[in-house]
Amino acid sequence: MLPTLAATAWLGLNAQAQTNVFINPALGWQGFMNVFDLNYGYVFGSGWGTADLSANFNGSTLSLTPNSIGDASPFWYNPAGGPGATGNKIMDASFYVEDNNLAGQTVTFSGYCWGDTLVATNDHCTAFIKDFAPDYSSNVAMTTNLTKAGFFSITLATTPGDHIQFGFETIGPCWWSTDVGSKGAVVVSSNPPPAGPIITSITANPYVTVTSNLTLNVSATGSGTLTYQWRKNGINLTNGPGVSGVTTTALTLASVTPAAEASYSVVVKDSLNQTNVGSTYVVVFDPNNLSFDSHANLLGYINVFGNNGGTPGGYITGYQYPTANLRGSANNGVATLQPNISIYNPNDALYANPDGSPAAFLEQDYYIQNDGLAGNTLTFNGYCSSNNLDSSYTASAWVTDFAPDYSSSTTITTNLTAGQPFSLVLATSPGDHIQYGLRLFGPDNSPTNVITSGLVQVTATPLLITVGRTGSLTTLNFLANLGQTYTVQYKTNLTDAAWSTLTAFPGAGGTTNITDTTTATRRFYRVSYQ
Repeated sequence: MLPTLAATAWLGLNAQAQTNVFINPALGWQGFMNVFDLNYGYVFGSGWGTADLSANFNGSTLSLTPNSIGDASPFWYNPAGGPGATGNKIMDASFYVEDNNLAGQTVTFSGYCWGDTLVATNDHCTAFIKDFAPDYSSNVAMTTNLTKAGFFSITLATTPGDHIQFGFETIGPCWWSTDVGSKGAVVVSSNPPPAGPIITSITANPYVTVTSNLTLNVSATGSGTLTYQWRKNGINLTNGPGVSGVTTTALTLASVTPAAEASYSVVVKDSLNQTNVGSTYVVVFDPNNLSFDSHANLLGYINVFGNNGGTPGGYITGYQYPTANLRGSANNGVATLQPNISIYNPNDALYANPDGSPAAFLEQDYYIQNDGLAGNTLTFNGYCSSNNLDSSYTASAWVTDFAPDYSSSTTITTNLTAGQPFSLVLATSPGDHIQYGLRLFGPDNSPTNVITSGLVQVTATPLLITVGRTGSLTTLNFLANLGQTYTVQYKTNLTDAAWSTLTAFPGAGGTTNITDTTTATRRFYRVSYQ
């Protein structure tokens, strides 16, 4: 019996242990990006933040979407393209957990794919287990494509001393950030999908120019036949002039007007009468009446200039910068910009002198880019509601038309004065890059510097109405913007049931005088615009 017992013990010691791993958001997920040209020639690879991979957990559910780069550089995007066009690079994004304690074990990675709604033929996603050599020079992998809803499971016998990774790989071109939401997603979890419908993708915060058409798409999975109902600002839409597809997966808005800017949602219901709601926000651009729309994709940029004894010197460098670090915000129709403090470095001679004073001047831009506006004559309107910046800073509004390769530009700008409106007009060229926004220029700013106080705020141009009366003639004065329609109404008594219309007219871009002749001892007026 002893030889038999010995043989049994020897076999047990050499059998690999079996370990199961799952999609657990509490694990240390990492990101890595390999970048290729469009012919899949390798360009570079490096670790990336997991959010930059467009891999995001919502509870225990993971959504993997095509990658987007927030930099409009021609390295990433074709300058002749724009939103809607494919980028210049192929992105191979790995979202994974590395656990070297798994080395030497037989590893099984399993979970559920809730659905694959990727719409581009060259976008795809796989689940993987990889066993890398100790120096990462080679690897053995087990993969499975995630192309349809259902359970997946892969197993790999690993080698002691190696590096073991498991996770997901998403491959496809880089897309403009405004396009990603319409490109679909792969949704995975350790748990099977719930009984109710699951919205796997919805067109994400699209831009549209007045008179253009827009289609909002939703993709969902669920039990039986799904039904759909689109809403605008929470109210059910009905098919009619300019609106169609309200009970389908594709809502179409035709020849949109500024009034189309709103929050749109879709209620998806399955055969068990269970519902789910997805939402998106449509931003409408009117070339004749642009404003600093807080719902648009707001960007930040800093240009650095030298400091010649307290006066600006020559240009040194420039780079994209987070808007939060610019101390920029846009909420409830009010855009705010304050002097930057996050770039100041007392140990860097580029930004600080030995005595701690600023060694550089900064031009910080808080702006919107929409190349779909190219070819139009643009009017950027606004109202500076506040400007209490230190005198060493200037604040301005601006519109810039960049050449397709960004080698040259045309800019129109105006300084911002508290209590004053502004209106900038610029004719742009088709195929160019269009930016407009707010700018602060002044010395670099330390967090402890007294000039950190002060800010500039901009809103849409308010109706600054003045009213005068001489005898029976009443005169109303206010600024009427281009592209907006104004209606002037009156009541003799506020208790009257309805308002009477005095006049309605399109704005001409300047101060408008409206007169009313009446023998009434008093009259109340109101002005509305859209």
